[in-house]
Amino acid sequence: MTYLFHFKASVTPQIKMNDQHALKKDANRVASEVVQKQTLLPDKGSVLLVEGPDDDRVYSEFLNKALCKTVQSDGRPNLIDAAAILRSFSIDGWLGITDSDFGIFTGEQLPPNILATDDHDLEVMILNTDALDELIDDILDYSGTPRSDTVKKRISNQMWDIGATIGYLHLMLLENGTRGLNFDYLTFQYLKHVSTKCELAFYAVRDELSSAAPWINESEISPTQLKQLTDNSLTHLCRGHDLTEILRVIIPRMTKYLLSNEVAIPADLHSRLLEKFTEDRFKCKDLYEKILEWEYENRCFVVLSD
Repeated sequence: MTYLFHFKASVTPQIKMNDQHALKKDANRVASEVVQKQTLLPDKGSVLLVEGPDDDRVYSEFLNKALCKTVQSDGRPNLIDAAAILRSFSIDGWLGITDSDFGIFTGEQLPPNILATDDHDLEVMILNTDALDELIDDILDYSGTPRSDTVKKRISNQMWDIGATIGYLHLMLLENGTRGLNFDYLTFQYLKHVSTKCELAFYAVRDELSSAAPWINESEISPTQLKQLTDNSLTHLCRGHDLTEILRVIIPRMTKYLLSNEVAIPADLHSRLLEKFTEDRFKCKDLYEKILEWEYENRCFVVLSD
């Protein structure tokens, strides 16, 4: 592939033009893809930069497919750097969407033409709608279990409570400069043996914490600060990945406890969650309004479908 740009990105290294084994894009390649797609679009055509395949899958459903194409950037750093490259060449007709992550806590200011999700990330933005209740109903139906508003409420409350504590741990790590912990192996086998949310969160991630951040222990958590963050910024504190993994565990346990029937969790739980983000739900989000504002300010370009 011939790149249109050879701009040194601030975060990611450049991939050599003759490197056929590169597994990920760099910002130069992302910027090049934006320009190349623009050349294939008619007048008023635009390009939407997204972080990855899940974002592409969801947001593509809301786009004017004749006038707007997507480019996956292989992650947030690449998206930010590719945007900087495009601005440096005064290229317009593109818009980026990135996860908010912990931006409201760190004071991050996004550059022009980049919008952030309403909540921590796309998955949290979906779970912060009635899609969560619908997803739980689908799982109960999948297992032949009667629907229960009580079960849905208990599952929802526990998901957010545990997710907030784990999110707080992520924020502590971030503020301490410790990176690379994804808590990919949330293990809740000690659920019935713990009595507090903090203990539950520590049991869930104890192996990764003990090896990479042994300085964190339960006494490091300020209940007052955690409550303040939870009350004011719950959906920015919780990560979608964590919430999905929490649901995999607490739904069977909650249904077994309340309904005497331990339901089976579909293997494609995450995919089912993404499918719940309908256009009506999207239109209730601030992100939708911000895209409309961008279209109004850049009337030569179209992103959303009519």
